[in-house]
This record gives sequence, structure tokens and C-alpha cells, in this order.
Amino acid sequence: AGRVRATFFVTGTLAEGHRDGTRRIVAEGHQIGNHSYTHANLVELDAAAAFAELRDTSRVIRTQTGRAPTLFRPPFGSTDARTRRDAAVLGMTEVIWTADTVDWSGIPTETVVANALTVRPGGIILLHDGLQTTL
Repeated sequence: AGRVRATFFVTGTLAEGHRDGTRRIVAEGHQIGNHSYTHANLVELDAAAAFAELRDTSRVIRTQTGRAPTLFRPPFGSTDARTRRDAAVLGMTEVIWTADTVDWSGIPTETVVANALTVRPGGIILLHDGLQTTL
């Protein structure tokens, strides 16, 4: 069987509390992306606070792994031109999923799997860590 690689989008607060996990992700060949510092809805924040959410998370990831993130996933998929511009200024491209497993909602694992299998080649599956139903 082949080894599956993934991109883990982490919040700054989670990365700060799990330094070993952040480093392990990179050591095992996965990629780490920026998911904001506190999982705030960036569109609802003022410009300075929204930029700080991205900047501070990138700083934590770079400090822990030696690599600045190049990908960003906005919390809740909530985005606008300002958010994309902030990400670009920090050297990141915004990523949005194409198949949402809705694993966060407490549905059975079988339903999570069925939702994941709707993805088309080249698609992006949204899964969350730390949930019982996540694969």
C-alpha cells in the first residue's frame, strides 16, 4: 500500500500547545498549512486583527518546523478579498475543500466515509483531527 500524504491546517494556539505534533507532521512528509491563530471568522474581524491571526500562526509554524506555511484554509471556509490578500502578502495561497465530510457534526463513521468518497480526482477532502468519527 502507498503512503498517503496530507496537509494539516493547524491553528496557532493548537500548534503552540503541541510542538511535538507539529514537528512530527513535517518529519513524516506531510505539509502544514495555516488555519488562523484562534479559529476566528476572519471576515468578521477588523483588518489588523485578521492579519495578526494569519501572521502569528505563520510565525509559530515557521519557528517550530523551520518552514513557513504556503497554504491557508480559512476557518468555516469564510473568506473575502481582504483575507486572500492578507494570505498572499504572507506568501500563502488560500485552499478551500471540494468534499466536506461533515465529520464535526457527530454523524456515524460510515457516513463520513461515504461523504469522503464523493470527491473527484484532484479534489480536496475536509476532515478534522481529534474526532471519534474521523478516519
